[in-house]
Amino acid sequence: MALVEWGLAERPFPGEEVSGDLCVVEDLGESVLAAVIDGLGHGPEAHHAAERVADAVRAHRSAPLPSLMQAAHRSANGTRGAAVTLGRFDSTGVELLAVGNVSGVVLRPNESTELRRVPLRGGIVGFRLPSLGQVDRLPLEPEDRVLLVSDGIRSDFARQLDAHLPPADLAERLLSSCARESDDATVLVVRYRGE
Repeated sequence: MALVEWGLAERPFPGEEVSGDLCVVEDLGESVLAAVIDGLGHGPEAHHAAERVADAVRAHRSAPLPSLMQAAHRSANGTRGAAVTLGRFDSTGVELLAVGNVSGVVLRPNESTELRRVPLRGGIVGFRLPSLGQVDRLPLEPEDRVLLVSDGIRSDFARQLDAHLPPADLAERLLSSCARESDDATVLVVRYRGE
């Protein structure tokens, strides 16, 4: 994946064998699709909801993000539903579309300014999909990091960010220092390389 390098850290709710959080990363040649999916709650039913969404993401990976989110919504119908954030990286930056509380931030290593946060739309994929409107398009520069985290990561995770760490190391650091004991937890870090 020439466009990006990525790292993932995840763990299920303590005591559970499966996680309700799933991640999908698909190399599409000229772009890379990433998704973090948080099935509501935890345990097998949350895992089932997340699996249904992940299957739809893979099956419709080339579709525009609103169409992809709608396909995920149809696929998750009848499950407990999920929060989903989708990102498509290409040679100019990233398109992002978020429904529910999978948070996203863009971290620029050479700036000390406030993080850019991915706008979240209220709703539940599989139960109540909001009006999706336009996707959020952000230009990226080489070495920028896009972080997608489930709500099993404390909201103050931004204090732990080190933009100079490799993606896998940064993901592991955030998981170990910011995971809640009351939920599944997932951190996806994507380092943008550009062309």
